[in-house]
Amino acid sequence: MPFPKTYRTALWWTVIASAAFALVAGKGTIPRISIVLILCSGVIGAHLVAWEHQWLKGWRKLFVIPIILLVATAFFFLVWPPHGISVTPDVVVYDPSDTKENYIFAIKNNEDDPIYAAEIKFKIESPSLSFEDFDMYVPYSSIKPMYRNSPFSDICGVFATNKEKKNNHRRPNFLYVISRN
Repeated sequence: MPFPKTYRTALWWTVIASAAFALVAGKGTIPRISIVLILCSGVIGAHLVAWEHQWLKGWRKLFVIPIILLVATAFFFLVWPPHGISVTPDVVVYDPSDTKENYIFAIKNNEDDPIYAAEIKFKIESPSLSFEDFDMYVPYSSIKPMYRNSPFSDICGVFATNKEKKNNHRRPNFLYVISRN
C-alpha cells in the first residue's frame, strides 16, 4: 500500500514549520552548521510540498521557486549570528539629569573558536557628558592576572577623547581590552 498523498503533504508541511520554529526559537544559540542544515531541510520540505500540490507545473513554478528561495534567504539573514564579538546593548541613551542610571554591557563571542583577546570601544555622543559622569566597574573577581604573578590583569582600560571633525567637539571614549589566558 503506497504512502497516501495527504500524509506526505502533512509531513512536508511539518518539516517546514519545524525548521521555521527551530530557527526563530534558537536564534543566537544555534551553531552555524546547524543553521545551514535546518535551512536546507526547510527548503527541501518547501519544494516537496510544492511538488505534492503540483505548484511546480507550468507557469506557477516561475513564482513558487523564487518565493521559496526568498523566504529561505530572509530566514538566513534573520538568524545568522554576527562575526567576532558583540556587545549588548549596542546603543544606550543616558539621561544627563538622572545620575543613578546603570547599564550592564554583556560581551559575547560569536565564533565557534575561542577568542583570546578582544577590544571594545565605548563612544559617548553627548557633548554635555564627560569622563567624570561615568564609573566603569569590573568586579574584582573577574579580573585575573594574565599569567602567574603578573601585575597586568586580563581586563585593561583606557580613557581617551576623540576630536569630531565637523563640530570640533572632544568626545569621551572608553577603550577596554579583554584577554583570555
